[in-house]
Amino acid sequence: METIIRYISCAVISILVCSSFAAAQPADDKEAAIAVVNQLFSAMKAKDAVQIKSVFSADGQLVAIDKPRDGKGPSKMRVLTGDAFATMIASNKGADYIEQMASPEARVAGDLAVVSGRYTFHLGDKLSHCGTNTFNLVRTEAGWKIANAASTLEFQCDRDLKAVSEDTIVTVRPRVPASQLSTATGFGNLRMPMMNLSAGLDPKTRSH
Repeated sequence: METIIRYISCAVISILVCSSFAAAQPADDKEAAIAVVNQLFSAMKAKDAVQIKSVFSADGQLVAIDKPRDGKGPSKMRVLTGDAFATMIASNKGADYIEQMASPEARVAGDLAVVSGRYTFHLGDKLSHCGTNTFNLVRTEAGWKIANAASTLEFQCDRDLKAVSEDTIVTVRPRVPASQLSTATGFGNLRMPMMNLSAGLDPKTRSH
């Protein structure tokens, strides 16, 4: 009888340990996926092309969905590769690019992770724009990598500024003056080169 009880006890403990491990694994994956996105933001602020490239898969890309500043008409979409994005960010020597997601959410399904949430984008201490980010990451031997990402670019950002302020991430400052914005569409309408949908870097357009 004692042997049977010991066997049952061991079996129960094994089940509990396995269940705990299974429950912890997705949570760890979620944290790891969010950490990769935050690593991208840190690399953008540092304008470090090598670090930016390191978070993308070999064929990684980004999509920008520009909403007209006046809110009228359809949004415009532009695409660029992770490598082109890294080169673009690193080549700009102005104010820091500060992108933050106050409350990112992550979902994991096997080797796919999706990180999404609202974000704000500052040029130094001045607000440029806000929107929604969605990052699709794949699990590789080197860890989670961004396969593709999509961002809306919006300009009504009061709720996002409040969320960031409550999270004590950044002090809210005035928006970027019109003199620092371009009339052509781009990631945040900042004076930054942008990749054309069918060509390479185009100095007449910009990115966020």
